[in-house]
Amino acid sequence: MDYILLIVTFMGALISELLSIYSDAVGCKSFLKKLFPDKADHFYFIVDALLMPFIGTMLAFFIMEPTSLKTAFCAGLTWCGTLQTLGLTIKSETTTTVKDSGGKTTVSSTTKTTKKV
Repeated sequence: MDYILLIVTFMGALISELLSIYSDAVGCKSFLKKLFPDKADHFYFIVDALLMPFIGTMLAFFIMEPTSLKTAFCAGLTWCGTLQTLGLTIKSETTTTVKDSGGKTTVSSTTKTTKKV
């Protein structure tokens, strides 16, 4: 029965990872870039998408010790929320300002990157 709970926990962590792909989740991409330099961006994306649910499954399964299918699935799903709570996401905001002064138009763009804590 423990193997089934482990698989269900992994399914929850995988779903959580798939839903977090569209956020600015950092995951372990910066570590992978240092470990495997000069690889294509899709390499880091794929390895991160496989590694993060695996790490989440192991942590959720051993820390939360699920005893039913429901608790195993919820343990896996909460992995993304746990990462965000730990501050492992980065939010980027781009602001574009257009100024029109005396027939001259000036466009400036500012990008602000903040780490959530």
